[in-house]
Amino acid sequence: PKNKEEIAVVQRIIGRIYDQFITKVAKSRKLDKAKVSEIAQGRVWSGAEAKKIGLVDELGGLENAIDAAAKLAKLEAGWKVQEYPKVKTFEERLLRSLFGTKLQAFFPAQEPPQDLFSDQLEQLKQDFHSLKALNDPRGIYMRMPENLRIR
Repeated sequence: PKNKEEIAVVQRIIGRIYDQFITKVAKSRKLDKAKVSEIAQGRVWSGAEAKKIGLVDELGGLENAIDAAAKLAKLEAGWKVQEYPKVKTFEERLLRSLFGTKLQAFFPAQEPPQDLFSDQLEQLKQDFHSLKALNDPRGIYMRMPENLRIR
């Protein structure tokens, strides 16, 4: 458990962050800081209520916000949204979870092939067949952490 002094330090930090938040809202919404503090008080407002009290200009989703930003930036027709970081495919996420950061070692000095999943699945099948072929009667084996493939 935290002692009184530790709790006081945490409370001061929270108070400072909250004051920064209130200040930024007041400045960006062109409202008096006391007014923002009065309507805030840690509450969550519905979109309709937030619009009534001046906390938002419009109601809408992400697409509406992106369109509004594009208009404000005066972008020409044909602009596209790019997401960062790049969203990984299921196969990329699966292989990353199986092989970690060593994934690029399978494909040195080149981009990984588009169909990573099929290639890796085939290699896993070969590895399982090799394991099934082991026949020590006591079931004692030792393997290297890497598979050596000569091509």
